[in-house]
Amino acid sequence: MIRRFIRFWAWLFMLAGLYMVYSGFSAIGGSLGSWLFDESAEGKVIGHDVSQTQGLKARTLIAPIVQFTTEQGQHLTFTDRVQSTSGEPRVGERVSVHYDPDQPEQATIATSTFWTGGAGILGIGFGLVLSLMGLLVLLMAKLPWQQAKPSSTD
Repeated sequence: MIRRFIRFWAWLFMLAGLYMVYSGFSAIGGSLGSWLFDESAEGKVIGHDVSQTQGLKARTLIAPIVQFTTEQGQHLTFTDRVQSTSGEPRVGERVSVHYDPDQPEQATIATSTFWTGGAGILGIGFGLVLSLMGLLVLLMAKLPWQQAKPSSTD
C-alpha cells in the first residue's frame, strides 16, 4: 500500500516536472521568436489601463497603453499584456516594441518578452529538478534491498 502511494507521488512529480520543462521551452521559444523574427519599433506610453483584482487581497493592476508606428506606416495603439502595481513605464516614456508584421496589433513591450524568457528558464530548471526527484524515488522503490527478504527457518 505504501509502495503504491510512493509510486503515485513519484509519477506525479515526474509528470509535473516534464510539463514544467515543456512550458519553459515554449516560453523561451516564444520569447526568442519575438526577438529574432519580429519587427521592432519605438513606441510611446500614452496612458494606462487600470483594473481591480477580486479576492482577499484586492489590488490595482496597471497595464501600459502604447502607441507606435509600424515600418509600413500603420499607426497602432495596444495595451501590453504584462500588468504591474507600479504603473511603470510612465506616461510619455519611450519604449521598445516588438510586433509580428502579420499581426502588428498583438505587439508587446520588449521587456515583456524578456520576462517571459526568464520565466521559461526557471520553469525548465524547476521542472528538471522535479522530474529527477520523481525518477530517483521510482528507482529507489525498485532496489533489491527494498523487497521483503524470505525468512529462512532451519
